[in-house]
Amino acid sequence: MLFPNLHKIIGMVGNNRDNDETDVAATKLNFARLGYYNEPIHNGIIDQGLTKAINEFQEEESLKRDGWMRPSGETEQTLHEKINNQRLFSLKMPDIPITYDAGMKKYNFSATGSQHLEELSKHPWQGRL
Repeated sequence: MLFPNLHKIIGMVGNNRDNDETDVAATKLNFARLGYYNEPIHNGIIDQGLTKAINEFQEEESLKRDGWMRPSGETEQTLHEKINNQRLFSLKMPDIPITYDAGMKKYNFSATGSQHLEELSKHPWQGRL
């Protein structure tokens, strides 16, 4: 099974960029899936771990190393391809706690491995992750 809509961002993500909180949280999760982001995901705020993940990914994929992503830009497209080229059984799901406070409702994903997929399918991020 492939994941065609895992991480479509609507604004730029990176230092001194738009950084929509949902975009940032989705970006953290997607880099965690590939092993680039290894910190607990508690919010949609840009942090050093995500900046490092973007830079390392760009360097390893021979992309322009600018530390940010634009919607449908080369970094997002390459990230999208990397995730979609993996089958469900081989997709690395982060073994990190994920919490996200979206206004009045707090979402907690403390399950690890493939259990995240089941939990995330119930989350309002669905279709953007």
